[in-house]
Amino acid sequence: MKCYSVLLLLLGICFSSYDPAQAKVYPKGSQTSKAAPAAKKKAAPLIKRAIIVAGQSNTCSGAGDVILPPDFAQRRMSQLGRSNENFNEIPLTFYGVHHITTYTDRASFASMFCYYYYDLLKTQNPGADIQLLLIPAGAGGSGWSDSQYPYNSWRTDTNYFRDVVTRIKWAKNAGYQIDGFLWHQGEADAAAGTHYYQQILCNFIQSMREHVGNPALPFVLGQMMPAWVAEDPARAGYQSVINGIPNLVPYTYTVPANNLSSNYGDLIHFSAAAQYELGKRYYDGFLSALNNSSPSGYMVPPSGQSLLLNHNVAGGLFNNVLDAIGQNDDNPSHNVHSRLGEIWKFKNSDGYYHFKLVVVAGGSLTNTYFEWKQRYSPFAMSDAFVEERADKKILGNTLGIDTTINSQGFASLVYYSTRSGGPTTTLFHGDIRYRNASWWLSVGAIQHFQSHLPIKDDGQNSVTHIRLYAIKE
Repeated sequence: MKCYSVLLLLLGICFSSYDPAQAKVYPKGSQTSKAAPAAKKKAAPLIKRAIIVAGQSNTCSGAGDVILPPDFAQRRMSQLGRSNENFNEIPLTFYGVHHITTYTDRASFASMFCYYYYDLLKTQNPGADIQLLLIPAGAGGSGWSDSQYPYNSWRTDTNYFRDVVTRIKWAKNAGYQIDGFLWHQGEADAAAGTHYYQQILCNFIQSMREHVGNPALPFVLGQMMPAWVAEDPARAGYQSVINGIPNLVPYTYTVPANNLSSNYGDLIHFSAAAQYELGKRYYDGFLSALNNSSPSGYMVPPSGQSLLLNHNVAGGLFNNVLDAIGQNDDNPSHNVHSRLGEIWKFKNSDGYYHFKLVVVAGGSLTNTYFEWKQRYSPFAMSDAFVEERADKKILGNTLGIDTTINSQGFASLVYYSTRSGGPTTTLFHGDIRYRNASWWLSVGAIQHFQSHLPIKDDGQNSVTHIRLYAIKE
């Protein structure tokens, strides 16, 4: 009995000292001893897009005050700077866009285009982080005429062309996808009477698409100020060319300029209020260009060989480098015949142009030929485009052109660059020795070489008559 009492006393002490809060609870098999960490929020995908704007002063000359949308500055929109901010991404503004010609107090329609396009990108990419870059390249008074060349010109061998190509490369290397090209130009060439303006524009569009790497890149043009055009009937012809581009070139559109105001006392330039409206019109035009895949006037060249140039030096030379684009284009038997302005139509589905140069008369070289492919149009490259020139394939060479860098050399047919102190001699050439002022394998010659065409630099050049064909596969 005494032992039993002691046992009960011990049990009572144990139960009275039990604290449930200190008890060790073992989890069930489906539970863990620690709470699972909260899932990390997934970063929004980054969408980097870019728009190019180029041309002459109506890309950047709008004067006057405009009240911008209150959220303009809140969007992640930037521009590629110049001068002290060269190749820096800086905030996009409506006034003072960093074109080649920069006016700190003038407006650009491209800024408002970006405002609307940013909204479209947000709608198309819900939840994404949108980064939109404007690449400005407008230059006041620029064009293609002799009066603009070489210092205020868009020809392939000039600084403006190289500038925009350099900025395209920069944007692509920085991870941007270039979505469109906005263009406003024509006043300088209308004033100068530039020949073959339509062919020039078509090949420029093709060249920009090749450097961007998108054959369907939307390219949007704009009408000139209607009141300025109405002052001179000759200007109407150039406006007609600009208006007609969307009927010829896929994925293009021309923005109307009706009911827009000009700067005070300045009939040629759109006001800031007009630039504001043009931004919306260019945006609408961009959407239209996206759908313009089969223009009514676009003619695909037939399969096989098409004659682009027939040149017999006995009949003379081309008048100048621009006339070599299309002189006597309606008469293929003419001794000085060119359809080189149609090159933009001849890119094949493999991404290359296919050319064949035939010597019709040239002593021992008669009936020889040189046949090759190149990825870039001759209008898209000048001598300095070393990397682009190298992308070529030699298919046949009974003419015996040296394709190494040790002698004449060949690395694609390119736009001829005027050398320091030297005259322009030809539209295109295929001589790689540009540092030595060479110009052999001349296509579209405006200067002869000892009464012959400069084709093969072998010390015995005797060529007087050539034909150049483009081959559509």
